[in-house]
Order: sequence, then structure tokens, then C-alpha cells
Amino acid sequence: MTLEEGSGNEFYIPMRETQDYGVVDLVVRSSLPTGQLASKLRDALRPIEPNLPTSNLRTMQAVVDRAVSPRRFVVILLGGFAAFALILASLGIYAVISYSVSQRKNEIGIRMALGASPAMVRQLILGETMHLAGIGTAIGIVGALIATRLAASLLYGVTATDPATFGGMIVGVGGCCGAGGVSARGSCSED
Repeated sequence: MTLEEGSGNEFYIPMRETQDYGVVDLVVRSSLPTGQLASKLRDALRPIEPNLPTSNLRTMQAVVDRAVSPRRFVVILLGGFAAFALILASLGIYAVISYSVSQRKNEIGIRMALGASPAMVRQLILGETMHLAGIGTAIGIVGALIATRLAASLLYGVTATDPATFGGMIVGVGGCCGAGGVSARGSCSED
């Protein structure tokens, strides 16, 4: 049974009225540990049907885990790819900003020679970085809102506009700040 399957038609009959125990699922709620419950359950069922197969006993958590395991695997795999993409994007942003700063080395040198402090130069570079990050974040949020409408049927347990998911974009903006900060610090230390 998986999340995609329908439950089908079911009805309940007393166990003594059926002779086909292969299609019977017995659900028991107990506060006993699983090992103790299994032996007590076997002892209770043995007088009713001595040949009853009681080897396939599972906890409800095991049934649920098996039902969601295909999706859980895909989510973990996609999460890994997303983390890798975030690292690559941060490195790419760092490279672009570093290249931009290296191209403006003469301008930064002139600014510092005319009295600009290293803090002012860092602020200039970070301001430009945050401007670009803001534009990228705005475009990303609009694109994500459109994409979530298309992928809403694939989501399980979250809404299409989950605030925590969209709040994760702050991590991306923080990565931009970090990349810009490292580049800005390097530009101010050069002679």
C-alpha cells in the first residue's frame, strides 16, 4: 500500500466467520513493547486458530514508513541535490563578485587614495551585491510561486506556498552576503 493507492472497499466481519485468514489484517493498540505484544497476541490467537500464521507482525509505524519510503527517498535525494546546487550557486556568486571587484581594482584604489575608508569600500561592494541579490530573490519568488501552482499535486504534507520553504530563500540571500563580504574584504586588503 502506498500513498498514491486508493483504500478500496473494506468491511469488517468477525474473525470466526471467515476461514481465509490470509486476507485478514488485525490491528491492535497497546502500550506494551512490540516484543511482549507479539507473544501475548500469539497466545491469545492460538486457541481460536492454532494454524494461524502470526509471523508477519509489524508496528503501524513500520507500515507507514513502508508506505512513504518511495517519497522519502526522492525527497532526500532532491534535498541533497538542492544543497549541492546552493553550494555551487554560492561559489558562482563569489566568483562573479570577485571578478567584478578585480575588474574595478583601479577604481577601488583611487577611491581609497582619495580618502575612502575600507569600510566605505566594503559597504559599496556589499550594497551592489545586495541589490543584485534582491533582484534575483524577487524573480525567484515569482518563479517559485508559478512553479508551485504547477507542482501542487506532487506535494505531500506541505502547502504550495509553505512559509518555511519560501523563508529558506533568506539562506540564499545570506549566501550572497557572505560571498560579497569575502570579496569586499579581499578588495580592501590589496595595495
